[in-house]
Amino acid sequence: MKTSKSAITAPLYATIVMILLGVSGKLLEISVTNSADDFFFTAVILELFVYMIPAAFYCKIRGVDLLKASGVRYFSPSDLPFVISMFFVYVLGALFLLYLGFVPAGTATDMTLTLRTIPETDSVFVALCYIVIPAVAEETIFRSLLLQEYRPFKGVFSLILTSVFFAMIHFSFSAFLFYFWGGLVLGLLTLVTHSALPSVILHMLSNAVSLYFSDTISGFLNSAENSVVVIFLMSTLFILALYLAAGSMQSIYERKSEQYENGTLRGCRVDAIARLSKAGKVEKNKKTQVVAQGVTTRDMFLSPTVLLAVCVYIFITIGVI
Repeated sequence: MKTSKSAITAPLYATIVMILLGVSGKLLEISVTNSADDFFFTAVILELFVYMIPAAFYCKIRGVDLLKASGVRYFSPSDLPFVISMFFVYVLGALFLLYLGFVPAGTATDMTLTLRTIPETDSVFVALCYIVIPAVAEETIFRSLLLQEYRPFKGVFSLILTSVFFAMIHFSFSAFLFYFWGGLVLGLLTLVTHSALPSVILHMLSNAVSLYFSDTISGFLNSAENSVVVIFLMSTLFILALYLAAGSMQSIYERKSEQYENGTLRGCRVDAIARLSKAGKVEKNKKTQVVAQGVTTRDMFLSPTVLLAVCVYIFITIGVI
């Protein structure tokens, strides 16, 4: 039985990022204990190191261009209705999870420390540390690089697994479902638009809202007198947004299917199909899907490196390492 290299290397890469994030979190705790003055500057440097250095090495080893792998590219204006509807799907789904209590109070950032712990902070470094760098770096890693690595598999499986890895790097059992939901929505955005730019923008907006308005939102959602109204409104709007997103996605794929049939479709998807087919690594079936040869779903989800990633996540989250 054959095993795809990506089924081994992609989880290993995610594991390395998790370990580096865990170490950097410890270093930041030491930094803020000794001196709060340079906390955000230190955090920015650590984030760049943790996210981008491993990404550069991984792309070098796998023979992938880092700039192209970032996926932050132009997307068609005709995809905008889908992007907007998915924004509301993400927000309403996240609010519903918040209402159900899947995110504990104060869980808003990747580096675990909130603004309240650091007095008189620099707003530029705060934005870089909590909003810009995590959004760009995480979308590059999970919605571009790793999603691309799992492209030979079915899209739904690659979407699920990369969302699991995305939830793991936030090191929270209670918030796991919240981040998993975010990974699913942002990953679907990237898969459909073939660009990580919409997910980067949505991720930045989410980080900004979480940073500055998390207490206000939590207070509103937890107020007893608003509970029935909140549930009704969120459910109704969520179903409406989901319906609009599904309709927009169908329109996108119908348009691209017509373009593929008449030979006018251009972009990374067509290039990848042609390149991999020529190399004999994949085969295109009648529905123009890309299928990995000889690799099962079990190989993808239960590879040794996936199990290693799960163990590292559990140990870091419970504080063993």
